[in-house]
Amino acid sequence: MFEVLKMKKTSFAPLLSGAFLFALLFVFSEKFISGINSGLINCVKILIPCVFPFLIASSLAGFGELPPPAKKIFEPLTQLFFRLPADCLTSIILAQFGGYLSGAKSAQTLYANGIVTKNQARRITEFCINAGIGFSVNAVGNALLCSREAGRVIFVSITVSSLITGYVGRFFSENESALQKNNKQIFFSQALVSSVSSSSQAMITVCAFTAFF
Repeated sequence: MFEVLKMKKTSFAPLLSGAFLFALLFVFSEKFISGINSGLINCVKILIPCVFPFLIASSLAGFGELPPPAKKIFEPLTQLFFRLPADCLTSIILAQFGGYLSGAKSAQTLYANGIVTKNQARRITEFCINAGIGFSVNAVGNALLCSREAGRVIFVSITVSSLITGYVGRFFSENESALQKNNKQIFFSQALVSSVSSSSQAMITVCAFTAFF
């Protein structure tokens, strides 16, 4: 009985929301058009230049692993500070400079390729939540606050707090190893095409939400 009531409740909500939105679009059509135009302009001028290249870089980095000598150097550091394998280092760095979308995209690619576990990918997204240097300095600092110096201060503050969050999270996690590693050889051209395609889809989704809201 409760399941039926729950289904009815969730089935009516989208219908009512759609009807209400349609009425608003009909009454305030000019404001909606103006708002969407403004959102799309912001996407073209700010969001896409600041985010899209980093999305491609993060997705491409997720297809590869660190060389063994580099792993020996960075593994003790990543385990000490974050309790994560050295292969997560690229995701962490990209998230700090490219923004949380880059970190999430890289973590998803690492998990899909069996380089990290699901829990490790989740932990990466928990503290890789930066706005990115491009967005912090150019969009917020230069465009909104008219001060690139203020943007740099914001970027450093967010980066430090993000790394502290990752360090604290290590005390609530356990060491893990990837269970099913994908040993299939992927050529650079395939990785590049896949990275651009998946990043384009993610960018379209972000721009759609930005324009709508």
